[in-house]
Amino acid sequence: MRMILSGMFHLGIFCVCSVAAAQTQEFSIPEFVALEDEWNSMIDKPLRIEGRYSAFSPTAMRFHKCNLKFSLPANAVRPKGRSKNIEVNGALKKEKNKLIFRVASFRLLQSDQDYYLHKKSLLPRNQAEPWYLLGEKSIKRGKFYDDQTLQQLGLSLLEKGILIEKKQQKTVSPAFLQELASKAARFGLPDRFSNSLLFESFHLNLTTALKTPEAALTNLRKQIGKQLPGGTIPLTSLQGVIFDRFRKQPLATYQNANTHARRQLSRLFYLQVLQEEYRRRLKKNGSNGDSVAKDYLKIAPDDPQTAESFRQMALQFRSNNITSARRNEVLEVARIYREQNKQEMALTALKTWLDHRASQLNKAGPSDYVATAIDYEQWLSDHKKTEEILLAGIKRFPDDKGLRSQLIERDYIENKNQWVSRSSLPGMRPNKIQQAMLSGKIVKGMTREQVANSLGAPKSVSRIASARQTILIWNYPDAHLAIRFTQRREKIEYVVVAVNSLSVR
Repeated sequence: MRMILSGMFHLGIFCVCSVAAAQTQEFSIPEFVALEDEWNSMIDKPLRIEGRYSAFSPTAMRFHKCNLKFSLPANAVRPKGRSKNIEVNGALKKEKNKLIFRVASFRLLQSDQDYYLHKKSLLPRNQAEPWYLLGEKSIKRGKFYDDQTLQQLGLSLLEKGILIEKKQQKTVSPAFLQELASKAARFGLPDRFSNSLLFESFHLNLTTALKTPEAALTNLRKQIGKQLPGGTIPLTSLQGVIFDRFRKQPLATYQNANTHARRQLSRLFYLQVLQEEYRRRLKKNGSNGDSVAKDYLKIAPDDPQTAESFRQMALQFRSNNITSARRNEVLEVARIYREQNKQEMALTALKTWLDHRASQLNKAGPSDYVATAIDYEQWLSDHKKTEEILLAGIKRFPDDKGLRSQLIERDYIENKNQWVSRSSLPGMRPNKIQQAMLSGKIVKGMTREQVANSLGAPKSVSRIASARQTILIWNYPDAHLAIRFTQRREKIEYVVVAVNSLSVR
């Protein structure tokens, strides 16, 4: 009889619980705490609440981040297991003017980590939205409980969702990648993840632009500088193993690089876009290479090599068109070649320009003969050509004072209406310089070769350079002499300008 009654009692309880269960409101602790202002309206209503418990005794328990007391049934036993998640059934009660939750029953639940990992295993591999939903839920719960592990799991779920969405996209465009990067930022994913998407979008943009000559690259470069950390920060060097790897496999290298290396690679990538941008500003013949190089270096002081390539194109243009260049342009070309230790190129440029000018002298005046002759002498040390031009000029302009003066300076005299070298006439005395050389003296106007022929090689040499001229001093301690030469920047040959006594201790 007792067994029957007992069975009837449990059956009755089951029926009551089933009816109550149909009306039971369910909350997680985060949801329940958020509704604290409405607890009084829930008194005596059946509730089911789940969350992490922080304290448990035979008579009461508490949930994390919930100040409400949960009164347990008599002789309640703390659940066994590593999980701290528990579900309670019961109702809110008012006792002694104080609100409590009277627990009718409870049961242990899976840990959050086990729960979300299980849910993750059931997610579809070709749909992003379920991954986003579970990820956001995991992060939200992790933040409530200050659970970094749960938050990281949520972030990994969101990342996986974005990768699925990317994989499912038929055409991956720069705009689509930018949208994914923005979504990653909204989700709060690490910058490392969103930056990878941004880099891929910029790289795809550049790849497309390289196939489209008219494509504008300035905006792309500025976006890279603004959105990729390190893009506008100059580097101390553009060489290195990771840089070489990046030039061959940019996407994979950037993806696998650490944060510091990524900043450097962002700068290298920025420069790659900048290089292409400025190459497109360069005229086909390279004539504007100097101005392009100047502007380029303002933005990329860490890449002088590219700027130099622009200048070389300008130099090549000038060399190819040297005959139509102005005098100062020719001298500039020669100066650049000398700085590059290309003496032969410098001399070739000067000679080509002078030979062309000499071929046009039959249409020129006497001053042009003089100027061209002096240039041959000073630029190329071609004394024979200098004299030929002066003699050709005096034939056309026999009374020109400039031509006559230049010939006399070179020891020519007029003999029977013809200009001949003094040394070619028997019995004629040598000029001032020749006389000095014969007596071993040094006078103004002598060249280095003439001084060396008179005194030999100097014991020491000093050089003083200024913006306008270069001074060369040859010291002869044995002769107690210091010979000072001067060379203006547009000249090649040095000439003596002073002979001073050298004091020797």
